[in-house]
Amino acid sequence: MGDVISQTVILPAPAEELFRMYLDASEHEAITGAPVKINSTTGASFSAYECTGP
Repeated sequence: MGDVISQTVILPAPAEELFRMYLDASEHEAITGAPVKINSTTGASFSAYECTGP
């Protein structure tokens, strides 16, 4: 078995704010630099990083 690398990142924002930013398509794109289609409705379709969901 190979070596395991672990990394921890502490972000200077509350979890609720990060979650909101993640689910806002324009903010998500601004943060990651990658095109995304996403919304906060449970079960909604999405696409990001060449992946799609329901």
